[in-house]
Amino acid sequence: MKDIRGAAKILNSNPEQQAKRLEQLQIYTSSPEHKEHLRKLQERRSFKVEILDTENNETTVYSSVRVAAKEIGCAAQTIHNAIKRLEEKGVPGLIKKRYTVKRIAND
Repeated sequence: MKDIRGAAKILNSNPEQQAKRLEQLQIYTSSPEHKEHLRKLQERRSFKVEILDTENNETTVYSSVRVAAKEIGCAAQTIHNAIKRLEEKGVPGLIKKRYTVKRIAND
């Protein structure tokens, strides 16, 4: 543990080196290859969500929880909690007293 702290002090002690590392990191993370890699990772982890609007009986399928949450105006965790409640208890809860949520399995 002592060696790690010592190495961290050396790395963090030189502002010039920090600026150089930050610049290199920004170049790397802005590359199209890196952005494509992150998109693929996100697609693997995400799942489709079906949202039923109970006011007008309209069903919409979204590509991810985050997209669905943004569209209906709630937090992504709210949708995750509703899916968990549905899977564990079999009880569909209403989000914003209007929407029901169902997880769609990935192909």
